[in-house]
Amino acid sequence: MPKVSVIITTYNRAHFVCEAIKSVLGQTYRDFEIVVVDDGSRDNTREAVATFKDPRIKYIYQDNRGVTGALNAGILASSGECVAFLDSDNVLFREALQKSMEFMDRHPEVGFCYGQISTMDENGRPLRLKRFRGPKVTRVNNGRKELVSLLLAERNIGHFIARAACFKQVGLFSTTLCMSEDWDMWIRMAAKYDVGHLAVPMIKARYHTQSLTASSGVEIVKKAHTAVLESVFTDAELGPLYVHLKKRAYFGLNCLLARVAALTGHKGMAVRYFTRAFGRYPKIVVDPKAFYLLIWSSKVLLPQAVRRFIIDILIDLHLR
Repeated sequence: MPKVSVIITTYNRAHFVCEAIKSVLGQTYRDFEIVVVDDGSRDNTREAVATFKDPRIKYIYQDNRGVTGALNAGILASSGECVAFLDSDNVLFREALQKSMEFMDRHPEVGFCYGQISTMDENGRPLRLKRFRGPKVTRVNNGRKELVSLLLAERNIGHFIARAACFKQVGLFSTTLCMSEDWDMWIRMAAKYDVGHLAVPMIKARYHTQSLTASSGVEIVKKAHTAVLESVFTDAELGPLYVHLKKRAYFGLNCLLARVAALTGHKGMAVRYFTRAFGRYPKIVVDPKAFYLLIWSSKVLLPQAVRRFIIDILIDLHLR
């Protein structure tokens, strides 16, 4: 039985999936299997995967069931003690599995761990001046503290590795969500287990030009994120523990919606969500993290001079 199963879900990405597979085969850590779940591709994905003759690669074809259907099929077909997830258009850094598995072996109390990510364009060119984002310190974080950060949109988790046993405890990915299924899973796991932060590069995430408009719209983002938040705030166990964070959590959601609306060309809608974010959480003037989130969201919405004016007002209020 392999130590870790790497699940690669794909749909019409024959031109990228081979690069993802090669990044796993090139790992310094060797005790793995690769489970490629083809979610009904109509291109030559099957033929592309078949060019690899490594017996550690499993190929599963299914009729299109969406992201969660593919992820769950991969989990059910895997046999590793741990499960790693890799989108077919992303690639792993060479030591990603080794660093992750060493950490998981040292910390049996950890349910899942994640590390730093970098972004690249469709041709593999780096996109950010700041090369990596993610954990700055390698450590074990208390699960309930991690849950707070997840609720408040203070975490950006890309690639992650979880113990297979965790899925028996928290269940598979929710098939009722059209997106945000990974965020929902992180929250459910953090409610039960501690979380590992690795201050090492793990994944290169590919950013597509169509990513800004591929979604069916801001309303889908809103519906999915609201469903995840409400699943926490209405939970019999978690609700009473985190209800005091509800306004702050919805502040973060409105900041996200403002940013998504602006990036998809809906500037009027973006202004409304941006205004709603400030109105729902006036404590922003004494909450540095919320202050930063608001300014981060405004970067795609407001001219620099206007943004500078707002920052000056908020700083003045904060210093009073």
